[in-house]
Amino acid sequence: RTVRAEARVERLADKADRLTATAGAEWERARQLRELIPLGQPVMPDHYSYNRDMNFRAKLHRKEGHAIDTLKAGEKTARRAQAAEVNQSYRMTGPVTERRIKELEAEQRKAQRDLNGYTRNFRNGRGDIVTSDVFEPATGTYRERLLIRVAEIEEQLGYWRAHLAELQAEGKHRVWGPEDFTKGDLARVCGQWREVKRVNKKTLTVTTDYSWTDTVPYDKVSDCR
Repeated sequence: RTVRAEARVERLADKADRLTATAGAEWERARQLRELIPLGQPVMPDHYSYNRDMNFRAKLHRKEGHAIDTLKAGEKTARRAQAAEVNQSYRMTGPVTERRIKELEAEQRKAQRDLNGYTRNFRNGRGDIVTSDVFEPATGTYRERLLIRVAEIEEQLGYWRAHLAELQAEGKHRVWGPEDFTKGDLARVCGQWREVKRVNKKTLTVTTDYSWTDTVPYDKVSDCR
């Protein structure tokens, strides 16, 4: 996917350059033809050359319009190339990678439960654990699909964990956790410093601009002091 994204950015950038160059050449040609009309030359409806003159002016107008449309298409393609590049860069950042790993791990746990079978429990009004449902291990084609998916997830997790470790080794990202915070610290969340009110296993409870607190996952924290 990374290779395809990079190839798409390059392809769009090349197309934008071609369109811009074509538009420039078309506009220059139209300008040269426009110079054939003497400056201030009026339209003369009663002259024998009136129809030819009007056709020539219409042709110029079409050429200029086409050049402008081509230039706009080039600018639009350039914006698409830039957006594709930004999207790919964002996709590879540390916080996004952390969230992707968590999503894959959750999917992996669910697939493994379906493969092995599991029992769903809940507590009744007295607080006693009561068995709700018993799910048998997956069988047949569904089991085969699950095994294939589990292998895919393991491969993806290996790739993204290695990428996250590389970002950490290069000092481009830090994985924050409950061991990094205590109550009263300041955590930088989405670009703003928030006081830590409670440290949880997977989240931080922080102050807001209002009378209530907010709970944020550690992958949204970028700094601490």
